[in-house]
Amino acid sequence: EITTRLVGSEMCIRDSEGTLQKLIGRNIRTVKELTLSGTLNAEDFHIIRNANHLHFLDISNCDLQYLPDSALAHCDSLKEVILPKGLVNTGDFTFVGCNLLEKVILPASVTEIGMKCFSGCQKLNPILLNNNLSIIRPGAFEQCCFTEIELPDKLEVISEETFKECVNLKSIVIPDKVTELRSKAFSGCSNLESVSLPSQVKRIGQELSLIHI
Repeated sequence: EITTRLVGSEMCIRDSEGTLQKLIGRNIRTVKELTLSGTLNAEDFHIIRNANHLHFLDISNCDLQYLPDSALAHCDSLKEVILPKGLVNTGDFTFVGCNLLEKVILPASVTEIGMKCFSGCQKLNPILLNNNLSIIRPGAFEQCCFTEIELPDKLEVISEETFKECVNLKSIVIPDKVTELRSKAFSGCSNLESVSLPSQVKRIGQELSLIHI
């Protein structure tokens, strides 16, 4: 069953894959809050990216384990997103250029954050990273402006440019299971003063030699 309900600026839809355009139509350019359930594909996310006034997106009840690359990239008005409950991988470039994005709720099922997933999200508040998360791809949080972030216990590698140009980041604690800090992981973090490292780290990016550890 597919249902569509529009109340004020909020639209609630039970969708089947690839049908979002037909269900929403021209309303997509005016809707401010959107709640979806069912299944979505890359075509549906293309429609969502055309929602010029969308502030809030709830896809927590969508049946998705992986987001398509650039799923919500350059959604200029988006401020808050609730991701699917069964999500495993956020995809690459997912929120690139979301300049107003403040809050993203990741489910406990996520094990991987994709490359440059939150790149350039300068208003993003610290994300609660669950303890099942083991992989953060290169550039995932580059140019974010949070002052702190708590990394999950299962994380083993800090990838290249993960926190590149996070200019407000002042200190960070690296989890005990991390064995490698890759090149330029903290490049351009001009206010980073302290990095707490576990004893088993075997490889450290060159730029950390300038930081008090």
